[in-house]
Amino acid sequence: MASSAFVSALFSPKLHSRSLQDSQPSICMLHSTPSSSTTTTRRQFLFFLATSSLIAHPLASNATSSTSPKFIQDDSGILYLDEKIGSGNYPRANDLVIVDYIGYLSNGVVFDNTTTKGRKPLAFQIGTKKVIPGLELALMSMKPGGVRKVIVPSSLAYGERGVCVDEQGCLIPPNETLEYIVTLRRVSVSPI
Repeated sequence: MASSAFVSALFSPKLHSRSLQDSQPSICMLHSTPSSSTTTTRRQFLFFLATSSLIAHPLASNATSSTSPKFIQDDSGILYLDEKIGSGNYPRANDLVIVDYIGYLSNGVVFDNTTTKGRKPLAFQIGTKKVIPGLELALMSMKPGGVRKVIVPSSLAYGERGVCVDEQGCLIPPNETLEYIVTLRRVSVSPI
């Protein structure tokens, strides 16, 4: 197997004498033969080592992924993953909900965050179109105290228009899929 050739190349005398001469230690990387003179950095070596172990042991990576939590897709198209299940009653139409959330663009940039210093949780009546449809749908199946990651397709978020201001660009680009981490703080019966 190539791994034994790699190990012998790793401990070759050429490797050690070269490492002592260079200011940045390097290692001999196996390409086609153990006597290859191509050098690389430690970072590249560690990357190679990590990826080769994944290739050599594909069942090990499958065992890990089968135990990791997976997103659930509901009928509307949103994906969610419960990080913490709450307790109590699910919110119903017109109930007052209090929510903390962090909103991310698909590139990982935060566009809104109610958990930052000076901000307060968002309070609104559910079912009254005060937030995007995807967020309301996600909240309808949560219990108070629950924490959930939600991926909202653009059709249930801001769609083709996005959130753009003339001459200032777009806070949320058109057709953007959004990700939220939502905490349902409280559910109260509608005041109306």
